[in-house]
Formats: sequence, structure tokens, C-alpha cells
Amino acid sequence: MKTLGVGGVLAGHIRWPRFHDRLNNWKARQSLRELEDAEDWLLKDIGLTRNDITWALGLPLSVNSADELNKRVYRGRTSGTQSRGARNGRRGDTGEP
Repeated sequence: MKTLGVGGVLAGHIRWPRFHDRLNNWKARQSLRELEDAEDWLLKDIGLTRNDITWALGLPLSVNSADELNKRVYRGRTSGTQSRGARNGRRGDTGEP
């Protein structure tokens, strides 16, 4: 007779790849959490905004937020899009024309 483990899963038949993926996703999220405390100039220097970090941390744990953030930043760079401030003719973060 087979015994049931945690969550009703048969002992010895746990979906390890799925667990492993979620663990890696959690670790990636922890790295992004460190960026939450970074200064704005540092985020800008590495091509990120505070909104990018917030967006990535809001993704479900089934998604690797660091990978998705990299894809988002890469798409923004390759599509030729500009920040809203740049489109409005502003320089820097001060809002001066």
C-alpha cells in the first residue's frame, strides 16, 4: 500500500522539476528585492526603473521575475521606445524642459 505525503501526493512521486523551478523563481525574486532599496541613479545606470522592479515583483511565483524583467528591458531597448520624459522633451529626472 502506498502512503500519501504532503498535500495528498503519493510518497516518492513529488513533482520535483516544478518544485525546483519555483525555488529558483523565489531565489530570483529575492535578488530583485535587494534592488528595491537601490538608489534611483543606480537603477537608471543599469537600465531599470523603480516601476520595472515593482512590476517584476508582482508577477506570480510560477514565473521567473528576473528573466521576465530582462525580457521587458531588452524589448524596450530594441523596439526604440523612449521613456515618457524623453518623449516630452525633458532632460533627466528633474522634469525641466
